[in-house]
Amino acid sequence: MINLPITSLETLLPILPGGRNVMPLLDLAGEAKVVLAALDAGVVVPPHPMPREATLLLLSGAIDFLIEDTWQSLRPGEFLRVPGQASHSVRALAPSRFIVLQAQATRA
Repeated sequence: MINLPITSLETLLPILPGGRNVMPLLDLAGEAKVVLAALDAGVVVPPHPMPREATLLLLSGAIDFLIEDTWQSLRPGEFLRVPGQASHSVRALAPSRFIVLQAQATRA
């Protein structure tokens, strides 16, 4: 059970030595998904496709994020958009936590 509001990421989602930790916060089948992730320094998530457009917000640490063939560096408070079906990868330069929000695009 998650107590809201979340006031401590350290207790909610610890950074595992040499690894990664992922916690789904919301999963509305096919409509929206929110995931909190933690990576230790040096961890690399291999390239894989994002099923639909997503936004990533870095909460703490420092990461490099690969979208297709372009690396982008992120610092806390920075975000980026990942196009749907784009191949992407993450490498943590420091112990890091971030949120990924995926939502079914709706256009008016």
